[in-house]
Amino acid sequence: MLTSGVSGVRVSFVIPCFNEEIFIGSTIDSINANFFSKEIPYEIIVVDNRSEDRSALIAIERGAKVVYSESNTVSAVRNDGCRVATGQIFIFLDADVVIDDNWIEIFLEHMERLIRNNDVVGSHCSVPETIKGPLKEWYFRIENDDRDTHIGSGHMLIGRKLFFLLEGFNPSLVSGEDYDLCKRAKAEGAELVVDSRLKAFHLGYPTTIKEFVRREVWHGLGDVQNFQKFIVSKPAVAATLLFLLQALAIISLLNGMMLSFYFLFLTIVAMIIALIVYKFKVFSVSVISSLILPAYLYLTGRFGSLLYRLSGKKCF
Repeated sequence: MLTSGVSGVRVSFVIPCFNEEIFIGSTIDSINANFFSKEIPYEIIVVDNRSEDRSALIAIERGAKVVYSESNTVSAVRNDGCRVATGQIFIFLDADVVIDDNWIEIFLEHMERLIRNNDVVGSHCSVPETIKGPLKEWYFRIENDDRDTHIGSGHMLIGRKLFFLLEGFNPSLVSGEDYDLCKRAKAEGAELVVDSRLKAFHLGYPTTIKEFVRREVWHGLGDVQNFQKFIVSKPAVAATLLFLLQALAIISLLNGMMLSFYFLFLTIVAMIIALIVYKFKVFSVSVISSLILPAYLYLTGRFGSLLYRLSGKKCF
């Protein structure tokens, strides 16, 4: 039940979309299923960013309002949706994220917080059962990460007042816009609330090594947009250092400098293990072993972000 203090609150779901015909229907269906028996006004705004498939048509068929955007970053695309949103609470979902059947019951607990306290609420997306192999362990650890550095924009809840006070997402950021918004929100006194009971499943998690690395390249682009961002980004600096050490190791090996090679190799392994321990606070040898490959691929992707930026390309 709604409390008297937040009765009549309208909710706006804002979903950026580019060629998501495989998932967008499920995303919208999960929202409609949650609100079907609740007397809560809500709207679903799908911001179509030049899709070439049936994404927009599928969204319209399911009752969503489709807004067409020509913006060049997902930050700006989300902002475009918020400009036409009428709700007092904005809920950002990615077009390949579905909310759990009882999501709305947990959401009701946070409504007053979102309206009155101007906090940012959400959770790390859960891993669907379709994900297998070593990548699933990585995603599982992300799902259960209890740090409050930021709320991911793939599943973020924020009050309208706070969102516009912050002037929305930074439209110049290719990625990392959620971290930036949360940092500014905290500076305004907002609290970040990670509630694992707010279940949302990321259906589009990469299932292959190529897709995983490509995803991390994209995620890391925001960290290498300029030198100032690069030097304060731990992932970007760590990835660059790792691959410099890797280059030195290869040179040592080719020149028969085996002592140097072994030292560099062990240093690389130690860096990867340190990343795992720092990022996920795990100390089990078996868990760390299962995460070594994904961690290496993670850093590979983040170094790829730097190479991509140095190539002079402006978007992914």
